[in-house]
Amino acid sequence: MGLSIRHLCYTYEEGFSIRDICLDALNGRVLGIIGPNGSGKSTLIQCVVGLLRPQSGLIRIEDRDSASMTRREVAQRIGYVPQNHPPAFPFRVLDIVLMGRTPYLGMLQTPSRCDEALAEERLAELGIRHLADRPYTHISGGERRLALIARALAQQADILVLDEPTAYLDFRNRHRVTQTISDLASQGAAVVMSLHDPAEALECCHDAILLSEGAIAAAGPSCEAVTEENLSRAYGVPITRVDAPRFLVKPDGR
Repeated sequence: MGLSIRHLCYTYEEGFSIRDICLDALNGRVLGIIGPNGSGKSTLIQCVVGLLRPQSGLIRIEDRDSASMTRREVAQRIGYVPQNHPPAFPFRVLDIVLMGRTPYLGMLQTPSRCDEALAEERLAELGIRHLADRPYTHISGGERRLALIARALAQQADILVLDEPTAYLDFRNRHRVTQTISDLASQGAAVVMSLHDPAEALECCHDAILLSEGAIAAAGPSCEAVTEENLSRAYGVPITRVDAPRFLVKPDGR
C-alpha cells in the first residue's frame, strides 16, 4: 500500500475544517480528489505532504507513520506538485527540476552529472527539454506547471501527489501529463491528485473521493463515486451527465 489516511482532521483558525478523512492510495492506481471550491482538496493534500500538521488522525506512508519520519524521508517517498508556485527568482528551468534531487544530497553537496541527466530526461519526457536554460520567471504558467511536474518526477518517489496538475495546460500538454501519470501508475506508483473537473476523474482515475464542506461525500471506484446524484448533492446544483462532442488524442499519440 502506498498511502493510507485514517480519521484525519485539520481546523484553521478561521473555523473551516476537514474532518474524519479516510482514504487509501494504492500502488498502481490513480486516486482523484474532487469537490467544489473551498471543500478542502488543497488542505487535504497539504496535510499529506507535511505542509500542514493535522490535529488528529493517522497518515501512513508505505506502512510508516508519517509523524515518525523526517522531512527528508517524506520527500524521498512523496513527489509533490503544488497548485500555485509564484516564480520569485530567475532560476533556470533545469535548476528547478534539479531541486527534486535535494532529498538525496548531503549538506553542501551539489547535484552530480547523473542528477543533471535525470532532470533533462524528465524535461524531455514532458516535452519541454527546450526550456532547460530559460529563466523560470520567463516561461508561461502552463510551462511552469510542467516544470514542477518534472521536478516531482526527478524525486523518483513511489508516491506522487499533485494539486490540480492539469490546470493552465493546453490540449497537448494536458495529454502529456495524464499519459505520464498513467504510465507511472502502471509501473507501480501510487498517484493522488486533486482535480477541478469531475469528468477528469472518470477519464484518468481508478478511484475517487468527493469532498463537500470538508468531509467525504462519496468514495470508491471513480464510476461509482462520480455520479449525477453525488455531484448534485456536493455542488448544490442539479447535474446531469451528457454525451457531448469531444476531441481525443489517439491512443498512440504522445
